Amino acid sequence: MPVAQMDRAWVSEAQGRGFESPRARRITMRVKLILKVILILIYPLFVVFASVRVSYSEPLLRLIYATIKLPQDPMPERERLNLAILGLKAVTTSDGIEEFKNTGLFNQREIIHMQDVKNLLRVVFLGLYAMLVLYLLSIFILGFKELARVLFYGSIFTTVLISLTILFALLSYETLFVGFHELFFKEGSWRFKDEDMLLRIYPMNFWFVSTIYAGVIGLMICTAGFIAGYFLKSKSN
Repeated sequence: MPVAQMDRAWVSEAQGRGFESPRARRITMRVKLILKVILILIYPLFVVFASVRVSYSEPLLRLIYATIKLPQDPMPERERLNLAILGLKAVTTSDGIEEFKNTGLFNQREIIHMQDVKNLLRVVFLGLYAMLVLYLLSIFILGFKELARVLFYGSIFTTVLISLTILFALLSYETLFVGFHELFFKEGSWRFKDEDMLLRIYPMNFWFVSTIYAGVIGLMICTAGFIAGYFLKSKSN
């Protein structure tokens, strides 16, 4: 058999056995490294989006209402809670916004803002589900050992960021609140008067406690990710 044919036969046999050339191996390693870096960097977003998903739920809303002291208002607390739940449905369900409008208790600016919140949450939830799919797919691309590293280091990185955010909220919540709204909403579209219904059912102390709860939920997710990463890492060794 000629030498060239022998070389081709060896390469074909090597490929059939799963051997990679040094160049292909380097490319594979680089792709995996880039993927790991991306997964670690987006992990804070994943945790925040997951925290938001949990936070925008009726059980947590009821818990917050039971925790805070609502400002005095002619409307009974029970009715304000029911309206708050209706507002939650307005931004998290497809037909909730129509029921929200039909109450006749909210002005046009409040309705527009709730629609803006609904649009923002749609992006957040889609982003959450897309990242979840990416993390699941990474199991097949990276394997459990490398995914464990991502969860381990991503959780540490995110824990630091969330802890700093909670500290900032405790020190200057109004600055955090204003900065968030100026970043994601049109200027002035989110400012309301004290007598507007949105502020009556969602007062500032509601948002402060909501932010702290969301931060705690994020830390719990990070703890779960840290433990899962440590467990998978130990199991892979």
